[in-house]
Amino acid sequence: MIQDLRGRLPTPDLARRRAAGLVILSAAFSCENYTMKRDADGVWCFDYNHGSGDYLMQWFSLQGDVLLAGFDHESDASPYAGGVYLPGMLEQVPEKYLKRLEDDSGSDVFPGPAAGALAGRTFLPLTFLAWCEPFAKKWATSQVQLPANGDDGSSWLLDCLELEHLLELVDVECPEGLARRIYDNGRAGDADLQALSTVCDIAFLRELMAEFDYGNS
Repeated sequence: MIQDLRGRLPTPDLARRRAAGLVILSAAFSCENYTMKRDADGVWCFDYNHGSGDYLMQWFSLQGDVLLAGFDHESDASPYAGGVYLPGMLEQVPEKYLKRLEDDSGSDVFPGPAAGALAGRTFLPLTFLAWCEPFAKKWATSQVQLPANGDDGSSWLLDCLELEHLLELVDVECPEGLARRIYDNGRAGDADLQALSTVCDIAFLRELMAEFDYGNS
């Protein structure tokens, strides 16, 4: 459960840098599972798509906020099971983050609690949430209570933010120390980028690195 895994969550700045590292490495390996784009508000939107309906998203604001949302379609917390969210999923989430999760498209969305400020609003499919506000000392999380041995999918989806998962996913040979350095936004010259993959587009990787402010906090 995500509330038991807060110790695994990095600082917001480290989370942002590693998200950028994963996307750059993915581009080098021609892997499309990891993407990150900036929206009209300047917020970075990171997405990991597992390819089977499961996903993990992160939003990084200019002010230093980070919101993490995940969905595991086999989870006991999935709203598909009963058509609604279980208590504890949305009630404590600050409004500024709820706006990111809200979806009124009418397709594959689920209603918030029938009473209170969330009444009448619909949200993306989710099985766990975590967020960290600027200058906060620790992450806050959703507080869904599941039966014994229940699973919200957070443990294995958080694994997908690790370098080891990406390297296993792409199954290519590259210097692991080099991949680790890029994952952590360390120094990388053109020869280093070329060493990642013989088919990578160095100019494109440089564009991504500049766009993501690679190497800078």
